[in-house]
Amino acid sequence: MQAKRKKLLIFLLIPVSLLMVLFAVYCILYPFFGTAELLGNTIALFPSPYYATYGVGLLLVYYLVFLLNGDKHTNPNKKHLEIPFRALFLAITGGFLICLMWALLLARFESWQGFYVITTQFGQIKRRMSLFGALLFSPPFFQVFRVSPHLRKKMPIAYDYCIIAVYSVMGFVKLGCHAAGCCYGIHIDHILFNRDLFPVQLLEALTIFITLGFLMWYQIKAKFYIPGTAYPLGLLLYCPARFIWEYYRYHWAFDRNYIFNGLMTFWQFLSVIGFAAGAIWLGIVLWQNKKESRR
Repeated sequence: MQAKRKKLLIFLLIPVSLLMVLFAVYCILYPFFGTAELLGNTIALFPSPYYATYGVGLLLVYYLVFLLNGDKHTNPNKKHLEIPFRALFLAITGGFLICLMWALLLARFESWQGFYVITTQFGQIKRRMSLFGALLFSPPFFQVFRVSPHLRKKMPIAYDYCIIAVYSVMGFVKLGCHAAGCCYGIHIDHILFNRDLFPVQLLEALTIFITLGFLMWYQIKAKFYIPGTAYPLGLLLYCPARFIWEYYRYHWAFDRNYIFNGLMTFWQFLSVIGFAAGAIWLGIVLWQNKKESRR
């Protein structure tokens, strides 16, 4: 029965992966299909795929998390890490909503500080979502697992599922940003993807998907996998990359001068915080694991 379930998951992976790849290719090539104005004001031959990326990202979340949980269900050595189906479904749905809430709150803060706020003849354009907020502040949501003594033991694996969820959505939303032309890169002398802008969102999406792939491999194949370490590892891998990509993202003077007299942007500062939090978190998990192994 377990072998059949695993084969079914692998079989379903083929059409799901194909659809995801086709949609990703569509987002990448979208600038050639129409003319996308900057900052999300899209006038195009085809509807902007930006908002659809949230739904596609959520679909990927469900599939990847259930794939991970299925691996733990069919693997005798990992069966103790499996989360009950109903709890897993509620955690994914609730976690996605919590992620969106934090993304909205950070976007409100950024708008309050004047980031990405531009006044046009049609009114002000403000930032709507900032998924860095979802990445940094979503983990406390899984404290709800403490309500049940049984699920309390599953908290480390719940955190590891959470980072898969956040990066699944972030990766596709970044592709949506690339398609819509918002949060654009610095101007360059060459034309890339029908624009004279550095494709920073596309490269950041690639960084996220590579990180996501590594975390999936780490949880499924790596023999040295320790429950609860995937989320801090995700922070340690993504935050330095985001810090570097910020140099290629266009910022107004106020944005760049906000932190430490122009030495770094606000989002580079968040990257430093995320990296430090990931290092401390990983150290604590490894110390706890070593302490328990001695018992």
